[in-house]
Amino acid sequence: MSLTSASVFVGNPLPAKASDVQTLYDAVLETYPDHENAIESIGLLFGELICEETDFEWKWVTYEGQEELSLLHPSATVFCFPLSMMHKRIQDGEALDIEELCEQTIRTLNDLLEDVLASERSNNPAN
Repeated sequence: MSLTSASVFVGNPLPAKASDVQTLYDAVLETYPDHENAIESIGLLFGELICEETDFEWKWVTYEGQEELSLLHPSATVFCFPLSMMHKRIQDGEALDIEELCEQTIRTLNDLLEDVLASERSNNPAN
């Protein structure tokens, strides 16, 4: 599924707004919790919300032996898996606030990024 295809689910061109993703999430959670394409669309759109506010980029990452589409920072090994995040929450029947989760995810990613970069600086004091 592409981002363009995902935007069709919300009926808007990219970039999608958090409210669009929320509407899709709520509808899928209530009516179609096993619709894999819809869940993947939510993950892609949720990831795009994060990309719009950060320097993270879509990349394939191998983690614990599995390759998965993720958001990866270009200058540090900090990543998250928006598709898995949405899949897990929908499968668990979790009602959530997409905007709040997005803000929380961005804060967590920025904190992790800051820690990784600080660690690299302390390991390479000449830089």
